Amino acid sequence: MEETTTDMSVSPKRAPRHLQTKPVRGSRKFFVPLVGALAATLVLGTGIGTAFAMAHKTATVVADGKVQEFGGWGATVSDLLAENGVSFSAKDSIIPGPKTPVKNGMKITIESSRGLTVMVNGARKDVDTTENSASSAIKALWEGQAVQFVGTSGKDLQGVPLALFAPGEVYQLVHDGATAQMKAAKSDITPEDILARNKVKLTGLDTVQVLFNPGAAPIVQVQRITEENVTASEPIQFETETTNDDSKFTDEKVVTQKGVAGAKEITKKVRSIDGVVSSEEILSEKVVTQPISEKVTVGTKKRPASQPIAATGDVWSKLAFCEAGGRPDTNTGNGFYGMYQFTLPTWRAVGGSGLPSEASAEEQTHRAQILQARSGWGQWPACSRKLGLR
Repeated sequence: MEETTTDMSVSPKRAPRHLQTKPVRGSRKFFVPLVGALAATLVLGTGIGTAFAMAHKTATVVADGKVQEFGGWGATVSDLLAENGVSFSAKDSIIPGPKTPVKNGMKITIESSRGLTVMVNGARKDVDTTENSASSAIKALWEGQAVQFVGTSGKDLQGVPLALFAPGEVYQLVHDGATAQMKAAKSDITPEDILARNKVKLTGLDTVQVLFNPGAAPIVQVQRITEENVTASEPIQFETETTNDDSKFTDEKVVTQKGVAGAKEITKKVRSIDGVVSSEEILSEKVVTQPISEKVTVGTKKRPASQPIAATGDVWSKLAFCEAGGRPDTNTGNGFYGMYQFTLPTWRAVGGSGLPSEASAEEQTHRAQILQARSGWGQWPACSRKLGLR
């Protein structure tokens, strides 16, 4: 009878990674004899097996609030996490640090970093934070400043993005002229989540902004935005062409051609926020009628100095002498000018220009006669009564 021979050779189990050696570049992949010997010893005895069991460690890992028990052969926190498929970045918070030696039964806490974008004093800020909400990060980084939330990026190890508020945090919801104080729910991750839960809809160009002001609850504000093209007519101001005339005095001006304003048709894109115009953009502009320039001739000759009019039997001379001592250049700073004490509106109403006190005595008398013909002697109440004119 033939003897049956049984192959008693044992294939050694794969050693832990940190006890493996890397193959030399360009050679076949193999383990150095020490590894083979150690593996064989595992089969032949329990001494080395016990050593391996002592090298294996377990740790409690709290990753973004989720508790897990990890085991492995890693020498450091970083090794243990990598061995269990946990990836992290240099921006994440890991306590104790990644290079800390692993101790059996230790606790490792991981807080993932996520991106936050805000506007502070008109400048965009992009930061990374391990805070559990955008609100808490803003308060920590920009306490006492006005901040506008823009958005977040990235997710934690559980696949959750950075929430706008922590659950239960108080904020104000402003929309369509109403303001309500609200408390954030766990599901309120984004501003849009808040609007959906409160049944507030955005349409067209509507936006939602989140504002953080010092000493006040955050504000989630809906802005109703409209844009429309508006066409309207606007005047085109005429120009004035001036011609000098040395035969006329400096206080004489003649309009030889009256100016006429033109007109243009302008189409604008008008943007309104909550019913208030916020911006206008000119889309087109068309001249409908051209303006007509006004032509004016002005004197350049200096008028000779005025002399007081002596009191005579002439009624106008007596009135002038009573009102201002007969001096055409009277200007005491009380708002009355010349020898008939015109106010500027009255002077201009009877065709005068410039100051009455700068006009000649003849012109002042002429304007006074026009005024008297229109309104009577009551324009000079005290002196006309004194002179018996009324």
